[in-house]
Amino acid sequence: MQRPRKGRGPDAGRGNTAYDIIQDQLSAEEKKTICEGLFLPAAEFLLKYTEKQIHNHAVVIGAALGMLGIILDRKDCIKIAVYDKYGLKDQLDRGVLEDGMWYECAFSYHMYALKCFFTYEKFARRTQHGLLGHPNYPKMISCILRYIQEDGTLPVINDAQLSQGGMEEYQILEFAASNFPVDGIHDILKKSYQGTPRSLNTEAFLYGPETLYTKQEKLKESYIAQNGGGLTMLCENGNTCLCFRHGPYAGEHEHFDKLAITLRAFGTDIASDLGTCGYGAPMHYQYYKNTATHNTAVIDESNQPPVNARLVRYELKEQGIYLEAEADFSKDTRPRPDSNAPRLWKEEIYDGVYMNRRLFWNPKWLAEVFVVQADRPHQIDWVMHFNGQACKTPATAAVTPFSQKPPFCFLEKMRPLAASQELINTYQT
Repeated sequence: MQRPRKGRGPDAGRGNTAYDIIQDQLSAEEKKTICEGLFLPAAEFLLKYTEKQIHNHAVVIGAALGMLGIILDRKDCIKIAVYDKYGLKDQLDRGVLEDGMWYECAFSYHMYALKCFFTYEKFARRTQHGLLGHPNYPKMISCILRYIQEDGTLPVINDAQLSQGGMEEYQILEFAASNFPVDGIHDILKKSYQGTPRSLNTEAFLYGPETLYTKQEKLKESYIAQNGGGLTMLCENGNTCLCFRHGPYAGEHEHFDKLAITLRAFGTDIASDLGTCGYGAPMHYQYYKNTATHNTAVIDESNQPPVNARLVRYELKEQGIYLEAEADFSKDTRPRPDSNAPRLWKEEIYDGVYMNRRLFWNPKWLAEVFVVQADRPHQIDWVMHFNGQACKTPATAAVTPFSQKPPFCFLEKMRPLAASQELINTYQT
């Protein structure tokens, strides 16, 4: 047998759940055959591969092992999967940030971790080993509802894909709607079916409330993230949105993009974050998972090392909203979550660097000042990836190659502009 992969976790959970549904109809001999021939070997196998980190992988394995422990009445399995360090309770205690965001700060992994937690809870809720009373479950659900955009998607940050967050994904909230009184769950669930009869949905049939009670739909509200995941989202009239990243280092799925912004206005993505193309593709590490492919500042074409950015100022003005955040790389100590992650940065490059970004946002325009201070000379790039066509091509010749290092080496037709005086660029989106 091979080492368990996270993609197998939901499959194991579904198998355990299926057994739970039919076990009352099985004979004693049939139960013994299934338990000894399938569940016992599976439990012994998973015991060899429990992970010693706060991570979505550990949630997958812990959920499956905990369910098997309950089926087999294996107290050792239950203890390791649920109560020990890195067990499910510890994952909930330490893996969920103050505002309810899963610490990896990628909504694809927030949803994935929550699905695996819920797979376990559906199975364990009528036993003494369920964790439904944990205060971080309602926080995780509220986090999803807070950031859902008008088209049903979630912001693309860190390792995520543009296709994430289709409305059908939110049907896992059927279970949540029956267990947590979080405002807005019923509204999202009703919207998620989009003409498909809810009565045909297995989640709704097995775990959902009998009736969905919805309120009058409200336009998306702005959210100022003063702690937790550090994703501030300013919204207006449902079609203009500014996201500002000023949160903690997120571990393995980090994109090294502190103080990055994305901007959507008038129904168009003006400056977006492409997230990732998927782990199997070479471009994942060479292009997407780099500071320079995000709308922030880059030092010497290198990735930002781990840093905890923070929001330092927020003011509501007559003409708009003022935001200010900082990332201080000059501090000697680097924050590290209790998880394993590839080292894709060089800390010494950013030593002595301090960044401060100031934004003034109005639904019709955005102004900013980006301050970068360093204790020695560097190449400093202020990067903005606009989704549009330049209305006027500079008369200067293209620089070939623009860079020898990824990700800048993939950029083509790069032309220099003199910045000795006022510089105006216009794009057609």
